[in-house]
Amino acid sequence: MKPLKATLGKITLFDTNDDFDVIKIDVNSPDLHRLNKLINSSFEVTDTHKNYNPHVTICYVKKETGNHLKESDIFEGKKLILDTIVFSGKDNRRTLFKLI
Repeated sequence: MKPLKATLGKITLFDTNDDFDVIKIDVNSPDLHRLNKLINSSFEVTDTHKNYNPHVTICYVKKETGNHLKESDIFEGKKLILDTIVFSGKDNRRTLFKLI
């Protein structure tokens, strides 16, 4: 598989937890969506979330302390080439795959 292309979006929050929020950068990448579909159709997987939302996690913060960062466009439009995938197994072992 070739390296994946991605474009960063705005800063947004996952605010579905009662104890903390997750500050993240949205990622637009048809390549990542294709890879997600390929993995789901090739292996037995357990999806813990209804929708696949590519993102870069910045940090976890106390509930409602990251609201001032919502919709910041400081990273928006930045292009990335993703050339390594990390597989994390149930045993917490990580395997790196180089994309060429």
